[in-house]
Amino acid sequence: MYLASSPTIARLLQAVGMVAMTCAALFSPQRGVTDEPSTNVRVSELSKPAIVTAAKEWFFAFRSGNVDRSKLSGTVNYELSQAMMRAEMNTLRSLGKPTSFTYLRVEPFGGLAGYEVVVSFARTERQVIEGIAFDADGQLAGIDFEIVSPKVPRAP
Repeated sequence: MYLASSPTIARLLQAVGMVAMTCAALFSPQRGVTDEPSTNVRVSELSKPAIVTAAKEWFFAFRSGNVDRSKLSGTVNYELSQAMMRAEMNTLRSLGKPTSFTYLRVEPFGGLAGYEVVVSFARTERQVIEGIAFDADGQLAGIDFEIVSPKVPRAP
């Protein structure tokens, strides 16, 4: 295919693959993540404003490449390589300046509350759904940046 032969597209595809591996490592089923609700999840642990504030802090940390590893759980710290962080940084920077962070929902994440925040941008209609979870010690126990495009209505 023509697009795949472009060096820029090839690098983009490689970065997307690395991001997918990061997400798989941080949110893998082997780590106890299931679609089943957990009775141990306390969905009201953090307020919506606190979650939005935390999501902003982590978004900008990953976007700048300045992640404070002392705030990561041991597992996340171990699994998050420098190459993964660089790929995430480049992906988030490519979207431009964020214009809003909107609380979306809380869902079970391996016995923890997993929060989702929608990040919108100035230069693109694409958005990021940022998923974050914290362990009992307040350490980041999971993070995911899923790039989505808004639904476009079908032509009649």
